[in-house]
Amino acid sequence: MKVKAIFVLTIIPFLLYSQCSESFKIYGANITAKEVLGITKFNDVGLYWETKKIIDNLTDDTSTYFLRMGTIRLDQYDFNKGTKNLFNLSYSANGNYPVLDHIDFDYYKRFGFEKMELDNPSLTSDTGYINFKKYIINSKSDSLTRIYLWNIATPIFRNKLLQTRFFINSQPISDNKKIKKHFSFTGTASLKANLSKMLKGVSNANLSAGIGAYIDNIASQNFNVTGHYVSIVFQEEYINQICYVLANTNDSELKDDEFSVNLKEYLSKTDSNVALNSGILFFQFTGSYNKSVINKDSISANLQGTFGLSPTQALSIGTTINLSWAKQLEENYDNSFSKVWIIRFGTHYRLDDSLHLRSTEVRSKTIVNKEIQNKSLRVVY
Repeated sequence: MKVKAIFVLTIIPFLLYSQCSESFKIYGANITAKEVLGITKFNDVGLYWETKKIIDNLTDDTSTYFLRMGTIRLDQYDFNKGTKNLFNLSYSANGNYPVLDHIDFDYYKRFGFEKMELDNPSLTSDTGYINFKKYIINSKSDSLTRIYLWNIATPIFRNKLLQTRFFINSQPISDNKKIKKHFSFTGTASLKANLSKMLKGVSNANLSAGIGAYIDNIASQNFNVTGHYVSIVFQEEYINQICYVLANTNDSELKDDEFSVNLKEYLSKTDSNVALNSGILFFQFTGSYNKSVINKDSISANLQGTFGLSPTQALSIGTTINLSWAKQLEENYDNSFSKVWIIRFGTHYRLDDSLHLRSTEVRSKTIVNKEIQNKSLRVVY
């Protein structure tokens, strides 16, 4: 349990810190929290014990970042120090986790299916979904339900159900032009600067400027990117379910499965630097480029036809563009991409507090009351 109780020392750095806006740089585009959120920090959902520095070297596919939710950071400030599994074991196809399954399947029955249908109304008339829901609702065995979920159920239904545990807030980045300009065409400026060398023997400033504008147009018209800032936390109903089940679980019921072992270890480290990943903040960018236009042959042909360049000059420019742009794009993204750039991990205060209050070291009423009083002493800075 991490309690920051010194007001005088913590208020000053908070005020100084708040004068400037956090920023995230991606392929030359600098995105600030002020631009995206209207606040100075990337933390719109009030996470505590978050990774302090902006993470700029962690990229996920759009499906795999879910697997990070519910893990334990071994160092609250630095995700590189490693993690242990906990609530992310809901995504494990193997293993038997009785306490976690009790939490999950009760939640799905009470709230998950309702949320799933609100987000996907057409499911209510889908025979496959109806049978999927019926099996889980009527099942009396969590262990058999787990087997069904991972070995028999349709994957798309399973994934949608698992994701009902999360509250996802997605905000479009309004200045996509800035991202589009810088995202992958970082070679534009140097390419234009070297035009005079590639146009050796052509002393026409207007021609050079026209080709420079043509290069810019290739980038702007044939490469498309959209961006979103996304914050994800556990649903309040899921947190309530966790708190209720664990409050009514005896220590003897926490066996030797991975979830139980890691939970007991986490609960025992009330004064340590570990923290639960119960919130993730990230950027998601989706983009594509027109391979039929951004290639040396197409560009060379356009340069000859539009500007009257010789085949040698046109091919030289086309080859340079292909090497500095298309090759980079093709190696990284093929002709399209959708990626997640994680900014920060953090911890949901009430979930962390409830977990620690359940532990045997702080179970007495006196200490519980003391912990409740200490809530007012926690400061985020």
